[in-house]
Amino acid sequence: MQFSTSFPNTENPLNPAQWFGGLSDGLQWQNCRSTPNLCFGTQGNAGGFDDSTALLKGSWGPNQDCNATASILTTINDVSEIEIRVRSVITANVNSGYEVLFNVSSSNNYGPQIVKWNGALGSFNVIRDATGGEIHRAVDGDVIRVSIDAVNNIRVFVNGVLDIFFQDTTSPWLTGQPGVGFYTNTGAQDNQYGWKQFNADDGIPSNVLNPAFNLCPGTGVSWRGR
Repeated sequence: MQFSTSFPNTENPLNPAQWFGGLSDGLQWQNCRSTPNLCFGTQGNAGGFDDSTALLKGSWGPNQDCNATASILTTINDVSEIEIRVRSVITANVNSGYEVLFNVSSSNNYGPQIVKWNGALGSFNVIRDATGGEIHRAVDGDVIRVSIDAVNNIRVFVNGVLDIFFQDTTSPWLTGQPGVGFYTNTGAQDNQYGWKQFNADDGIPSNVLNPAFNLCPGTGVSWRGR
């Protein structure tokens, strides 16, 4: 399958004919919404792990390749994150799959991270965290790409450069949907950052699967090519 949007409409939540919602379908998380050319979260100020989440409907294969363009409209001071989801599932009281998050806050310096959501509210593990020169705070216009392949390699690209890599060899999630998400600890600026464009495909181009990118399984070793 393929899907592409620049979020042209005002929707709250995102069109339920196309998207599963964190609150609408998961009950314990929050929905995502949009205004023209901006998709963003609705989490508010609870400060919990009920991230705003939206997953595409349809029959998606396990190989998933997503890219999205960050939209940062002002300086973000709160702890705030934009997320891409792959092989993810939302049903009543269940939110599972893989999340790749990028920090957008000017007052923090961490990420990207690959996070494995286990299903229950607040149950997740960071399985790969950026270190040193890999750390990248997302800024307006950044193109973020996330792919997962048949042997559970997860690759994260920033503006065309491979930033972090991880192979999940421990009870990996094998199926699910691609999508987006957001986290904030206050909600005060949630309509000031998000995604301005999102594409998803369940075919992965051959250049992404270049053998040079097949690094040591589970080691967290990465290659930036810079």
